[in-house]
Amino acid sequence: MNCIVKTIQYALFKRAQKFQLRYFCGEAETIPSEKIRNIGISAHIDSGKTTVTERILYYAGRIKEMHEVKGKDQVGATMDFMELERQRGITIQSAATYVHWKNVMVNIIDTPGHVDFTVEVERALRVLDGAVLILCGVAGVQSQTFTVYRQINRYNVPFIAFVNKLDRQNANAHRLNGEAEIRARRPCGAKESAVTDVNSCSRRRRLVCGAASFTFPIIDNCASSNGAFSLCFSYYIHTSQRLGLNTAFLHLPIGTENNFSGLVDIINQHALFFDGPQGEIIRKDEIPKEMRTESQDRLFELIEHVSNVDDILGDLFLLEKKPTADQLRAAIRRAVLGRKFIPVCLGSALKNKGVQPLLDAIIDYLPNPSEVENLANVEIDGHVVQEHLDPSRTDQKPFVGLAFKLEAGKFGQLTYFRIYQGRLGRGSAIVNSRTWKRTRVQRLVRMHANRMEDIEEAYAGDICATFGLECASGDTFLSDASRKLALENIYVPKPVVSMAIKPKSKKDADNFLKALNRFCKEDPTFHREYNVEAKEVIVSGMGELQLEVYAQRMKAEYNCEVELGKPKVAFRETLTEKCAFDYWHRKQTGGHGQYGRVIGVCEPLPPNQNLDLIFTDECIGTNVPKQFMPAIDKGFREACQKGPLIGAPVTGIRFRLKDGAHHIVDSTEIAFILTAKYAMNDVFSDGRWHIIEPVMKVEATCPTEFQGSVMAALSKRQAVIISTDLIENFFSVICEAPLNCMFGFVTELRSLTEGKGEYSMEYSRYAPLKPEIAEQLISESSQSEVSNRTSKRLKGTCYFQCFPRYPPFQLLINTPLYLFAHICSFLFLYSVFCVKPRRSYIHMTDRGGFHGGFGTSAFGEATAGFGDAGAGFGDPGVGFGEAGFGSAGGFGDSAGGGFGGSGFRGGNFAYSRGGSSGGFGRANFYGSGRGGRGGRGRGSRGRGRGGRGGARGKEGAKEWIPVTKLGRLVKDGKIKSLEEIYLHSLPIKEFEIIDFLLGEQLKDDVLKIMPVQKQTRAGQRTRFKAFVAIGDYNGHVGLGVKCSKEVATAIRGAIIAAKLSVIPVRRGYWGNKIGKPHTVPCKVTGKCGSVLVRLIPAPKGTGIVSAPVPKKLLQMAGIDDCYTCAKGSTGTLGNFAKATYAAIAATYSYLTPDLWKGAALSRSPYQAFAEFLKSNPLSV
Repeated sequence: MNCIVKTIQYALFKRAQKFQLRYFCGEAETIPSEKIRNIGISAHIDSGKTTVTERILYYAGRIKEMHEVKGKDQVGATMDFMELERQRGITIQSAATYVHWKNVMVNIIDTPGHVDFTVEVERALRVLDGAVLILCGVAGVQSQTFTVYRQINRYNVPFIAFVNKLDRQNANAHRLNGEAEIRARRPCGAKESAVTDVNSCSRRRRLVCGAASFTFPIIDNCASSNGAFSLCFSYYIHTSQRLGLNTAFLHLPIGTENNFSGLVDIINQHALFFDGPQGEIIRKDEIPKEMRTESQDRLFELIEHVSNVDDILGDLFLLEKKPTADQLRAAIRRAVLGRKFIPVCLGSALKNKGVQPLLDAIIDYLPNPSEVENLANVEIDGHVVQEHLDPSRTDQKPFVGLAFKLEAGKFGQLTYFRIYQGRLGRGSAIVNSRTWKRTRVQRLVRMHANRMEDIEEAYAGDICATFGLECASGDTFLSDASRKLALENIYVPKPVVSMAIKPKSKKDADNFLKALNRFCKEDPTFHREYNVEAKEVIVSGMGELQLEVYAQRMKAEYNCEVELGKPKVAFRETLTEKCAFDYWHRKQTGGHGQYGRVIGVCEPLPPNQNLDLIFTDECIGTNVPKQFMPAIDKGFREACQKGPLIGAPVTGIRFRLKDGAHHIVDSTEIAFILTAKYAMNDVFSDGRWHIIEPVMKVEATCPTEFQGSVMAALSKRQAVIISTDLIENFFSVICEAPLNCMFGFVTELRSLTEGKGEYSMEYSRYAPLKPEIAEQLISESSQSEVSNRTSKRLKGTCYFQCFPRYPPFQLLINTPLYLFAHICSFLFLYSVFCVKPRRSYIHMTDRGGFHGGFGTSAFGEATAGFGDAGAGFGDPGVGFGEAGFGSAGGFGDSAGGGFGGSGFRGGNFAYSRGGSSGGFGRANFYGSGRGGRGGRGRGSRGRGRGGRGGARGKEGAKEWIPVTKLGRLVKDGKIKSLEEIYLHSLPIKEFEIIDFLLGEQLKDDVLKIMPVQKQTRAGQRTRFKAFVAIGDYNGHVGLGVKCSKEVATAIRGAIIAAKLSVIPVRRGYWGNKIGKPHTVPCKVTGKCGSVLVRLIPAPKGTGIVSAPVPKKLLQMAGIDDCYTCAKGSTGTLGNFAKATYAAIAATYSYLTPDLWKGAALSRSPYQAFAEFLKSNPLSV
């Protein structure tokens, strides 16, 4: 008979599982807030989070069968959908899903347990209303449990606890019974809960019920005959004391270890047994006789704990009235919402016991979205105030949502959203409050692990995802762009471990860069930078495991094998005492110069702020205008990127600006940036510095027989023991150790303990480095710097190797100045490596010419060429002055010549006659100016009288006089747009027509400048070929190519050619015709040489998926979304650009009559304005 009842119950369970979702098939708005829970499942690694989630999915009918994390069927758990997660048996990234239990929709985020992936827990808890903290029934409270608890407190998230793995062997009641008695008698009432400090802080959100500090007593009479409860009670006391929480059990275990068979429901006073093949049938029965007295005691204990923090239940308790089950559940819910009490559930997920009561506790005790008060920062009249967001599930309020996670999907970037107010639907227009870029939502999905289910709309309290948004993790999205509103961002810890990384094969370089860009965007704790000195890419993260996982993902997802170098610790440098500075920066040699002065002091910050950089303005008066404060702050922070000892970033200092000076003309932002940098260089020279390193909190566990070996290994690694614990046959130690000493410890621990030991590690703080280790690091850094200098010397043996970026030097090989060039090379190397620097931390000064040879500005920086202020090697008329090769002097300026000032045209380059006439004056191209100085004479040796300088340039630009009929019609306003010209296919032969019609909308960009060899009558000569793109970012683009003797002439000719080749671009839609056209109208192809480029329409918000050159042309053409495909020798940039231009031009051939109606019947402008052209003849 019992077998028949179980069969009927199992059939009813399967039927309920099949139709579980029927209640929620309607619109999202029909689900009230009271029927929604948003929870996360967090714990230490290997505590059973994913196993618990798998059981929840099965019992709620979300999946048809269960699979284990490391099961024999090799399928893996549903939430661990990444292949790497199934291979390693750990959760690497958080996964979202949802289930329905007792007519309540529960959104669940399963998070990783390893400390290296702690940012996944951070951004999950940021958007959740409640959490489940899972504890291992064998290990209890572990190191990552503390980390998760701190994260829960950071965002004020109510939570419940679940003790898992009660079926494990080491859950020994006899071992823990004595420990429970000893710990129970320890007075703990004097210590306040950790919740007190957290609730006193101002946070992003607070619970409607508020929060208060509290203390709680621990019952002295805890010994009992039930060993199972002794086990759990031991962990209850252990949890209460180590975390400082007010906890009590909702269940008692029936049996221990392999005999664990069920639970006692303390509130309802009955036993629960989990029958059926998968524990899906819950059978209620009477409490075993030997546990009835104990069950009543635990009920009284639960009431007492809740009464301490709930006034309503406390009144009943004082009146000695026994509360009903409903009254007790309501009191527990109020206490949980106020974060004053944590109920503890028990079970074993692997043995399918206790999961359904956990689901009931989630629904009964954790808050719904309307019970959590979310706050947003709003800027009103320059002041930031906090505003309450409306959690009602209607569209009466404007949409406010937070993008908390990014993930690369099949259809582009997948962005996870938590909606805090209003409605989000397909086709809704939303604005990123950080970039103010408007985007339209094309597709809205609800996630189940890696599977997507399309939905039409979502409301406040929902967690959903969408495609095609350009954003970062933590961005706020709004529907009302007129309000300056933002939600509090996600806390991102700083990386502590760095490694060098490179692809094994050079052919994988493109995939390597794509993978780095994607991972850096998805994971805010994964950073990358390029080390210029070592010429290698450095990646940084939270630990070795994180970096190894990303290396394996590059191989699995991008087919790019990489090599990881030795781990490097993220050292920092900081001050030990105050250091004053007073720096006066003056660079006034005629014309517009640089001037600035800063006076102040740098001082160290407290140890708890040793990773911060703080700039404070303490100036009184207007000696330093307020508009220069951001520039000084920027210069200070840029100088702190590389410290004086080992080149590590400088942190933990405050830059206090007390006074300074400025010049009404010469003081600029760049001047004060340089002033702050040089002031910090003085601090680097005069201050006392030391190195700090990350210190990790380590918890190691091993059998007691290996205690001595493990303690000796930790001591050898400079560990400082905090506490030890001995539980029967297992020894546990908590210590702090420098991260630099912990590399390879896991291998050593396994070797010492025969594979039976395990440890966990998390970041704790930064602390000063030991002097002997600091000296070793400084010595290694100095040797590395010397080796880099030596390599530079070896590379500089030939002058054309010293200056690879400047092809004009190669022209000197076949000239009489060959010897002169070698002398220049020698002087350059001497000035760099042999001249004593101005300061001990500045190896190259910024003075050129007379002031110390070649400076840091010698290679085309902001103002100087090979010298400073036109000073070349000594005299403006002799060498290569400022206008020679400096970026600011390319076209000449008011003091020098045009294409080279006093040196290029009038100096030694005209070697055959010693010099000719002066350079071109500035007015020839951009304004007014004089010609350059003459050469040094007309003799063959260049010693005669100098030639005559060039004429003075004319003021202003020359007026355009059209020479074609089309130009006359445009200038006289007969033709007002380019579309009229394109309509009748009229050829444009004057580039001024484009300037006249488009004007300031046009932007140009030099794509490439390449040297080419041309055969002339005088022999083979080097010329320069320029590729220039031009466009208005709104439907017009052009590409020009020009070859010339000089770079500037080639660029100018290419710009003119690009204007003459401007073409219209037809744009279209992908999907619904909402808003402006955003993509190409259809698939088009362009070809040039061996390069073939294909443009493919893309959904709105996708962006341009392309290489840099096609992307630039498409952006200039006004195309926002496009996929591209290319083949051939795309390394030939010129052909790549021409093929892209041809593909864009092909869109023009797809114009249809519905866009330009009546074109066949209209007259051309030449016909329409024939009388005007006849009566106004051309006059030049």
